[in-house]
Amino acid sequence: MKGVTWIFFSAVHAAYSWVQSVGTDLMPAVGGHAKVDGKVGRLAISAELTHLRPASTFGGQFLTYVLWAITPEGRAVNLGEVLPGENGKDKIDVTTDLQAFGLIVTAEPYYSVTHPSNKVVAENILRQETKGFEEPIDAKFDVLEGSQYTIDVPAEQLPASQADHNAPLDLLEARNAVAIAKAAGAKQYAPDSLAKAEDMLQRAEDYLQRKQGRTPIGTAARGASQMAEDARVLTLRRKEQERLEAERRAQQEARAKAEADAEAIDKAKAAAKRAMESRVIPESIDTDRRREGLIAYVDRLDPDIAILIIEHDMDVVVRFAKRISVLVAGAVLLEGEPDDILTDERVRSVYLGEDTHHGARHG
Repeated sequence: MKGVTWIFFSAVHAAYSWVQSVGTDLMPAVGGHAKVDGKVGRLAISAELTHLRPASTFGGQFLTYVLWAITPEGRAVNLGEVLPGENGKDKIDVTTDLQAFGLIVTAEPYYSVTHPSNKVVAENILRQETKGFEEPIDAKFDVLEGSQYTIDVPAEQLPASQADHNAPLDLLEARNAVAIAKAAGAKQYAPDSLAKAEDMLQRAEDYLQRKQGRTPIGTAARGASQMAEDARVLTLRRKEQERLEAERRAQQEARAKAEADAEAIDKAKAAAKRAMESRVIPESIDTDRRREGLIAYVDRLDPDIAILIIEHDMDVVVRFAKRISVLVAGAVLLEGEPDDILTDERVRSVYLGEDTHHGARHG
């Protein structure tokens, strides 16, 4: 987030006002001023800047400068391209329907960017003679990190970094704009817009080859830059929509899983409660009734529930057990499947009554 002082300029009676431009820490030598002239329904801005060094000072992805109006709400409006000559000077005349704004200048990869980079080289300050409804409020606005343009393609691999710099600046910007849009994923997310940008760029390249002059080259190249920026912005917007949709689906799936887990836990608790409520078979009833009660109880249970029964009645044990452990005098005599247990002579001996210290456990 950056801050800038903004001013409310009144257009009444065609009043005009002056603001001063000063360099930031990135380029402190920059100076200049802007005349803001009130027109009917709009303001005319005439800005002059001096001592601007080449934008490429900040990296190969930066080719030009842009003048921005920043509203009190932090909205940035691209007012136009600043093109300093060899002496570092430039004058730009633009109009805006904004009435309250601050002015900044940033280094950019091409003229048609829709969001300022963080390479702010100049900003306005109030002069004593500044007219208008002055509000020195620090308006905060978002800036793009300079590396955002080269997240997907290194600066040294951008076309303008490898090209003959005798080519027109407009064409260099267009080459970079298309390359940056493609690297951002425009071929997948904004193919129509990218195709138009590539077509305009090819037209500009053709004009250059046929030496058609700077005007047709510049017109086609600037059109390519504009369309490439549209493709890049649309790509970023659709990527964000895709990310939010994936996040929403993940939240829905997580919520559904949590609900299913909670339902399963509730069912398990209910089953356990029912089991606890029905498992007690009074010792006072006779053996046959206890056997019937135990059989009826086990029959009601969920077949997927594991059961451990300690029981002397082999008829009951064999009815339900898939595996049996036979204990004699507190020690395991034999373990195995019911058929193996029933045919074992030792077990038969124990359960024929020859040994009174015995028991059977199955699960």
